Amino acid sequence: ISDTYDIETAYERNIKGIYSAIIAFISQASFTWEMQQSGRLYWLREASRHIVEAVKDSKHLQKNLLLMSNSGNPSVKQEYDKIRYQIAELFKELDGIQNQVEQGSSDINLLSFDVFKAKIKEQDQQMNARIDCLIREHKITPEAGTSLINDSTYMYEIKKHLVMMAETLFVQQEEKISQAQRELILDDNELVRNKHETTSRY
Repeated sequence: ISDTYDIETAYERNIKGIYSAIIAFISQASFTWEMQQSGRLYWLREASRHIVEAVKDSKHLQKNLLLMSNSGNPSVKQEYDKIRYQIAELFKELDGIQNQVEQGSSDINLLSFDVFKAKIKEQDQQMNARIDCLIREHKITPEAGTSLINDSTYMYEIKKHLVMMAETLFVQQEEKISQAQRELILDDNELVRNKHETTSRY
């Protein structure tokens, strides 16, 4: 997340309009609910939604990330550098998957993304454990620890939505996917949406 990159402007210019147009088209078109859920329109809408959520979380993260990356506390700076690295690493890995898909690889499946999901959960747990340790050892203040915890949560949400976006684009929309897999995906997406709506109310 660059200090010269205006996420808000980029979101308004490049993402919000496209997402709104997709939603408007789906809403106005004469498609039944079943057709929307089973067709490519549904997957396009889901992928777009995950991109929007990732960008929103990035906007929340950017200010603190830029500020704390120049912290005089080496422990704080190191943790924020790890946040940068983990997000960049995920982008690189997802770009690799996209290249495989474009080359016609048949090795990409839902299990590939389960590995990503497990990895980002593990990284989140490890970071929270490190933060607790840094506070106990008085290497960072409780206030700095609280900021780190909040920002690590934003990082987790960014990575989660990026993975789900890629999963939707590269795997879920393929017609060959089984009905059982589709139902599982729909359930997972509904859970994520319900969680987001519940969080937004508080």
